[in-house]
Amino acid sequence: MDFRINGTDAGTIMGCNRYSNPYELWLIKTGRKDKPDLSNKESVQWGIRLEEAILDHVCNAELSGLQPKDSYRQVWLQNDAFGFPMTGYADYFDGSNLIEIKTANSFALAEWESGVPMNYYWQVIHYLIASGLQRGFIACLVGGQKLITHWVELKPDDAEMLIAAEREFYHCLINDTEPPMLDVVPEPETCTMDIDVERLCQMYQAINAKISELEKEKKLLAANVKELVGNNKTQEGNLYKASYKYYPQTKFDDKAFAEAEPEIYAKYVKESGFYRLDIKEIKK
Repeated sequence: MDFRINGTDAGTIMGCNRYSNPYELWLIKTGRKDKPDLSNKESVQWGIRLEEAILDHVCNAELSGLQPKDSYRQVWLQNDAFGFPMTGYADYFDGSNLIEIKTANSFALAEWESGVPMNYYWQVIHYLIASGLQRGFIACLVGGQKLITHWVELKPDDAEMLIAAEREFYHCLINDTEPPMLDVVPEPETCTMDIDVERLCQMYQAINAKISELEKEKKLLAANVKELVGNNKTQEGNLYKASYKYYPQTKFDDKAFAEAEPEIYAKYVKESGFYRLDIKEIKK
């Protein structure tokens, strides 16, 4: 079990990570769930390979205000001043400047052009607090073609907010209590499909086609059985017993209730939602 709060945990704890949430992170850190292994993903491997080239460029770019590339190294940061181990590896650090390097697909261009995505914003804020610096530099190569850079300033209110959230999550870890669920609906995101996802979609659609054919056959057989058995009748044989009976039921008419008592109905309505997998073939 790992109860340290790392920089990569910050966005998840703040509810800004599209791919995780505080409860899932709690499961991983308490040993109830394995941490996903992303090392074999091609996008992750290329991101690691490109880090040095991106660092070399930003350190030589005019007006960046950064030290030469050779001044930086990966550093383990740890700050225990806030009642929990605030830790993590900063990509590049020289004691005065902190640099984070990211890569993203082309669908993220608009988001990065408008500012630092919140998941990475909180990661940088975490490292700034842990290191004692007041600002950090982040660069992202988007779609392999456009480099976007931002300076991130440490704002006192945001620092206080993050420290409080990470401390609360740390207490959930050491007390073995589940973190509260966040009512945060992530923004829909479209990105280039992973080759493994495409392969699984192909298998899913092939099985789904077989199921559809079987469902049609099943409905036809059911219709024939209903007709031969008859309404409210049962037939018993040597191997099977088949019945086609009427079962009365009552149903609450919430639409009529909403029209008759709109104030009461509104008081007890609770918004919710669900995730649904939708796989469609792209016609070319």
